[in-house]
Amino acid sequence: MEKDDKKLTPHSTVDDVFEFLEGAADGAVQVVPISFKEQADDTRLAIFIKGHHETASVIMAELVTTINELFALQEQQEAAENERSAIITS
Repeated sequence: MEKDDKKLTPHSTVDDVFEFLEGAADGAVQVVPISFKEQADDTRLAIFIKGHHETASVIMAELVTTINELFALQEQQEAAENERSAIITS
């Protein structure tokens, strides 16, 4: 089956998604955000990174670092709202 004939469905596997993505040329990396489902009570999002290992790994590390920083900010905000929190917020 040619790429143009292939379509992604809600039941596609992770491998199907990576195969669907265009190949990154010359060691470049392709980063693709995908919305699987968008609902107020159930949203499913993903970021796929495909390409040269070293560059893709750096991008992934930066994403994880940013997510961890946002999570820490959320915890600090919740601690600031809770007088008995063990987290120091000042």
